[in-house]
Amino acid sequence: MKNTEYINKLRVFATLMVIMLHVSAPVRDQLENMNALNWFIGSLFDGFSRAGVPLFLMISGALLLNKKESLKDFYVKRLLRILIPFLFWGLFYGFYWTISLGKELNVTETLLSVFKGPTSYHLWYLYTIIGIYLVSPFLRILIENITKVQIQILLILGLIFNILLPHIYSEFYIWFKTDLKLGFKLPMIDVYLWYFILGFYLQKYFSPSKKANFYLFAYIFTSVITVFLGYLVYVHGKTYNPLFILNESPFVFLQATFIYLHFKRKNFEEKNKQSKIISTLNFLSFGLYLIHPFLIDLFDKGFLGFALHAKKMDTILSIPLSFLTIVITSTVVCWIISKIPIFKKTIN
Repeated sequence: MKNTEYINKLRVFATLMVIMLHVSAPVRDQLENMNALNWFIGSLFDGFSRAGVPLFLMISGALLLNKKESLKDFYVKRLLRILIPFLFWGLFYGFYWTISLGKELNVTETLLSVFKGPTSYHLWYLYTIIGIYLVSPFLRILIENITKVQIQILLILGLIFNILLPHIYSEFYIWFKTDLKLGFKLPMIDVYLWYFILGFYLQKYFSPSKKANFYLFAYIFTSVITVFLGYLVYVHGKTYNPLFILNESPFVFLQATFIYLHFKRKNFEEKNKQSKIISTLNFLSFGLYLIHPFLIDLFDKGFLGFALHAKKMDTILSIPLSFLTIVITSTVVCWIISKIPIFKKTIN
């Protein structure tokens, strides 16, 4: 596949965004319990980090919907490989959260809980991507037999029904107490499958602008506007509108698209080899995603000998410090796991 060298760098960036999000998000939830400056700085870190999961989905679409392989090969390569991390980390977090929260441990219930739903707040993504993997071979047939214009129409419909209309409904209710919800829905494609197709479209058909750093500045501008508008809505209605920060947000969609195109554009400019750091982080990125909430909780509760609370210190220092600590420790732990044959398949 041509011109996909940028994917590895983009995957690393998306992984770091998710870690930053989980470090800074608790600050955003403390608006009424901390001074405005600390909250706003924390909200900026949070606001800049919202596109991580959409980027993961877009990367998967860019890579998988272009592949030519049989149904059997696809399922063996993708589903069987993800089942080991799914089961291992589902059980790990099921037992860990039960014990750490002081709840009574029921082994049978914990085992069953893995199949009932995510046992940790970040594992929902595994359930989502497994579902997408199940339909991907059939979606690929559809994509191969429709035109570029037809894909554009499909994406526009998804944008309208999954992203724009829900946000408009929410804003009208907050500002005018008016319920504008319509009964129409788009049954064939949800927002996550939509991001999956979007990644394929941007990879195959979209040529980024040649203007220097246009997409990077657009991403920064969109992120800042997201934070300001979210705060404005809070001041007006004393409630934080989650649609500013959810994957269904039009702002998160713009962030993900701008960052994706920024990396794709840079790919055409820079033909140099990837650095050792990028290669290592790319190799360990799935493991970093899986393990970092565990380490965040350990540091937050002081289990490692000292506590690191992003939400209880000056956020301009505490959030970057917490972020770097989690990234470094996650990388070291995942690297060690990758060297242990019996465990390495749980993170790769």
